[in-house]
Amino acid sequence: MPAVLPYDLAPGDFARIPVTVHPPASPARGVHWLRARLGNGVFDVARLLVGVDAPETVTATWHDPAALVLRPGQATELRLDLATDAAGPVTADVHLISPWHTWDLFPVPFAQVELPAHGGTTLRLPVRVPDGHEPGRWWALCRITHAGELHYTEPITVEVTA
Repeated sequence: MPAVLPYDLAPGDFARIPVTVHPPASPARGVHWLRARLGNGVFDVARLLVGVDAPETVTATWHDPAALVLRPGQATELRLDLATDAAGPVTADVHLISPWHTWDLFPVPFAQVELPAHGGTTLRLPVRVPDGHEPGRWWALCRITHAGELHYTEPITVEVTA
């Protein structure tokens, strides 16, 4: 089967294309991924479980203290440690969620992260308090999605002082 399958679909159409996968003679134990990717970045995945009974896990924990206290004009970053036990890389989407009063504090509220097999990475999310931002105390958390799975971090406190 070729690595690339051409298609030309009109709106509302679909195509059914059989695909045969031939695994190695002795695949590594764990969760592996079979990915089908379109040229525009859209993809679908299927989990292949080898010697395990459950899907992979993805963990997300704040690297820093559970509270940010900043004044207008200050900047820092939030660090989120992400890891997986999957036998292959995992692509995760991370969305920072907070009340609308704080949206201007987080200039990068979304990131796509590739977690290496049996490994992890630290995602750095910038935080900038604009001059004149009103004082207040709010919360923020991250929603992590990957291959139909959904996780939320613990919330952190975000405080802007006068």
